[in-house]
Amino acid sequence: MPPHPPSCAVAGHLYLSSDNGSTVAAYSLPITSSSAPAFTVTFGAGIEQTELYADSRCRLFVPVTDTESVDVYSLPLKPSSSPAFALTTSQPLPKSVAEDAGGNVYVGDADAGGYIDVYNGQVTSARAPSATISNNGIGADGLVQPYGIAVAPNGDLYASDASAVDQFMPPFTAASAPSATVTPNHNNYDLVVDGTGRIFVGNQSGNGMLDVFTQPFTSSSAAAFSIDVSSTYLFGMAFDGSGNLWIVDENGAIWKILHPITASSTATQVLTGTTGYGIAFGP
Repeated sequence: MPPHPPSCAVAGHLYLSSDNGSTVAAYSLPITSSSAPAFTVTFGAGIEQTELYADSRCRLFVPVTDTESVDVYSLPLKPSSSPAFALTTSQPLPKSVAEDAGGNVYVGDADAGGYIDVYNGQVTSARAPSATISNNGIGADGLVQPYGIAVAPNGDLYASDASAVDQFMPPFTAASAPSATVTPNHNNYDLVVDGTGRIFVGNQSGNGMLDVFTQPFTSSSAAAFSIDVSSTYLFGMAFDGSGNLWIVDENGAIWKILHPITASSTATQVLTGTTGYGIAFGP
């Protein structure tokens, strides 16, 4: 089963945003225990604890909390790269980005109350959101701080925060409310969705568990299985072009779970000592 979302090309780099800073480091593939950044791009504003997203059109989306925007770069990234354009966000803490097959872009914002900005249509230049989904009918446990968002192959949108995973069904408007809300066994951080629609939810409980949910996803869903990845928080996650899942933990270690991912899968530590948070693959 191909990864979701599809990559723009055969990846040549792993891109890693800094946990507390303003840099994105580019690592040449393959990654080994002795890998070091091939180069680092420094931004003029902070990108503290934000996810990275590379889309099928070879663009890297970088949420920038200091400027309340998402900078969009053409890949491959270079040491002298500057944004092709920026998306203005409705709230001051953009954290995560997703894109659907139609080119609509979604930005999760962790400001108080929780928001998802919707950018309808092909996003090719600077613009403000078409609509913003807020805490509509979710209650205190939903969409509090959407650290991770992802779009499934069928177009459903998933958002994770510290206490819940919410599912939204298209069309997406300011009045959108969850079609399902699940409270997993572990507190949540980032999430990703694979080509079968399975939802992979990393946790911030300090026990490094990865919860995997299968379809159909309903408010009564429980994790089909969990994988013990690390002994600490799990931060950014991304699939490579082969469907392997890569995860960054709180200590800067990078883990890899080989495709196909099943209940018997295990995580292998590939690299340590980074200052990473968000992760993405691209040329």
